[in-house]
Amino acid sequence: MYNQLMNYFIKNNDMIMIKKYENILFHHTPKQITSLYENYIYNSLKNTGLREFYREVAYYLKAIAKYNHAKAQEIYDTLILKYPKRPAMIEELKLK
Repeated sequence: MYNQLMNYFIKNNDMIMIKKYENILFHHTPKQITSLYENYIYNSLKNTGLREFYREVAYYLKAIAKYNHAKAQEIYDTLILKYPKRPAMIEELKLK
């Protein structure tokens, strides 16, 4: 059941609805939801944005951090190297 739900979200890229089920999905399909969120983060940040946009992207990084802090830190470190001239992004994505 959880794999079917995860496949639906992957197929439809429904990032709004996935938030509703993310706790369950992180528990039952951690690799898939982490991968979905990671891809969303990298694809979203290809273009620069406003601080509000960075806050939205930060939500997904922090969701990953709740369940796999090492993976979230790896993504954060990669983004710092890739986008060093985006201080607002760096500030918003900062993990605690």
